[in-house]
Amino acid sequence: MHPNEQLLQRFYDAFARLDAETMGACYGPEPHFSDPAFPHLFGREVPGMWAMLLGRSTGIRIETSGISADDHKGRADWIAHYAFGPAQRPVVNRVHSTFEFAGGLIARQQDAFDFHVWRRRSAGRADCSAGPRSSRGRRRSRQRPASRSSLPSRPRSTTPAAVGPCA
Repeated sequence: MHPNEQLLQRFYDAFARLDAETMGACYGPEPHFSDPAFPHLFGREVPGMWAMLLGRSTGIRIETSGISADDHKGRADWIAHYAFGPAQRPVVNRVHSTFEFAGGLIARQQDAFDFHVWRRRSAGRADCSAGPRSSRGRRRSRQRPASRSSLPSRPRSTTPAAVGPCA
C-alpha cells in the first residue's frame, strides 16, 4: 500500500473514532480545505473545523470506500450517518474527497457533495412544506385562483434558483 494511501486510511480511521487530533496531524503545516459548507479553509482552520464538527457530534458513523493514493494525489468516498440539529434529524451525506500531498501529509482536500440534498435532509421536509414565511417568521397567506386552468401558461424554468431548496 502506498504511504499516502496509508495516510488516508489513518485519517478516515481517526474520523470513524471521532479523533480530530489524529485527523489534524494528517495535514501539512498550511493545508487548504474546501467543501460546499466550508468553501475556503486554510492552515489551522482545517483541523479546527474537524475538532468543532466532531466535538458537536453524537452518534456519527463513517463508512469509507475507494481509498487510493499515489505520490501526488488521492481520493476517497465516504458516507456520514448522523443526527443533525435540535430535532436530531437523521442525515446521510455521501461525499467524494480528492487530496493533494506534500511531504507525506495532506496539503489540499476538496470534498464534494450535493449541498441542496444535504440541506433538505438536515432541515427536514417539514421546514419546506410549511409554505413561505415573512421576514418575521410568520406564515404568509396565499390566495390561490379557483382553478389552475385560469393561470397563464408559461415555460417552466429548470435553473436551480427556480427550483429552490425544497424541490
